[in-house]
Amino acid sequence: MVRAAVALIGPDGRVRGHDTNPANGSTSWSMSQVLLGLLTRPHLVRGHDRALAALTVALLDVQAPCGGWPLRIGDDPGITFAFYPALALTRLFRNSSRRHAAAEASLRATATHLAEAVTAPGIPLVERVLGQFALERVTDALGMASPVPADHGRQVLAACLVDGRELALRDHLIVIDRQPAWHSLTWHPLLYLCARRWAPPLDRVCSLLGLRLIDGFDRSLRAWTGPARAVAPGAGTSWASCLALNAVSALGRDLAAHGVTPGEFVERARALVREPYEYDVAISFSGSDRAVAEAISDALKAAGLRVFYDRDHEHLLLGEDLAVRLQETYLEQSRFAIVVVSRAFVASRWAGNWEWRAVQARMQQQRSGYVLPYIMEDVVVPGLNPTIGHVLAAERSPEEFAALVIRKIRALPVRDSSGCRNDDTRLNDLGLSSAAD
Repeated sequence: MVRAAVALIGPDGRVRGHDTNPANGSTSWSMSQVLLGLLTRPHLVRGHDRALAALTVALLDVQAPCGGWPLRIGDDPGITFAFYPALALTRLFRNSSRRHAAAEASLRATATHLAEAVTAPGIPLVERVLGQFALERVTDALGMASPVPADHGRQVLAACLVDGRELALRDHLIVIDRQPAWHSLTWHPLLYLCARRWAPPLDRVCSLLGLRLIDGFDRSLRAWTGPARAVAPGAGTSWASCLALNAVSALGRDLAAHGVTPGEFVERARALVREPYEYDVAISFSGSDRAVAEAISDALKAAGLRVFYDRDHEHLLLGEDLAVRLQETYLEQSRFAIVVVSRAFVASRWAGNWEWRAVQARMQQQRSGYVLPYIMEDVVVPGLNPTIGHVLAAERSPEEFAALVIRKIRALPVRDSSGCRNDDTRLNDLGLSSAAD
């Protein structure tokens, strides 16, 4: 396989043409994807240094003076086209026994270009995801401080949702006249490979991307068609299937690391499509108990739950009527409310008054459990029945309490309103078992 890939590289470093167009081998995409693929097996490419060097030089020659990457020399550089060159040169830089000076200089220029691009207004969302991922990979490899804030990746991920619920990502059209139609679309489910850098698999964005990735598998073709389904119906594509298998493999590893079975993941992801709540949990607490609330929030978010914790939403709360906004959050938008109970909570103007009123109203609306009390001090909270199941801080740490909340939410029954129960068959087709290993 390696010999066949190396045989694609000509003496000038350009890749043999494809898609009936000999010029396609001169694109930065063609060269960088071949280089990236070969460098994933460094122990197998020994003895092919001359071909790799020629390919690297040809790829570097395509880079624009601004540090960006066009598809071909003379084209306009774009974030999408910088993605694969950045990943390939990053791997080259890391794998090289010597500091690869040309690759390092190229990557530094790429980092500068990407930092400006991902923070510019009006950038398409798919390109922002690709650019941010590539930027972080480049800065990590170079050991340099990121030119964008440390939480920018999470901000990009949050932007992938409409109203915090619906996935805003769609296939992204790249208008290049000379590019074949099936290469002119970025297939958005593959962005799971990027999103997993910033969130666990049960995060809403990762869950919905993973579900679309799984649902993109065509059982009759036993392959993925990717965006080519619109221009070549009834045929699977090798490039989409290879990339999708890579993404599904990564999803499987992520689920195993978080103790989630594939069947559970699919059920949860399908539930999110129908999910009426914006948050899994909203946390109500007094200011003096913030350290406890933050520890609970961090543990819940690390497990992929959607949490309303005030400091994460300061930009949304700014300028709002807090009495109205908080009532909406606790009364309508949250599946559960965690209440950190203390004397300070009861005396608090906000937590013990406005938020608690909304919690009480919600408790009266539904019979099933809604409030999850974490008792810091033995104090009477008006309207909180002492027979409601609770956890004492003296017996459980905030992290242990959060673990119980996670287990409760994951144990919730999930019903597919469509009546379709083909998840096990689909997972088996993909090589994933719905049973715990």
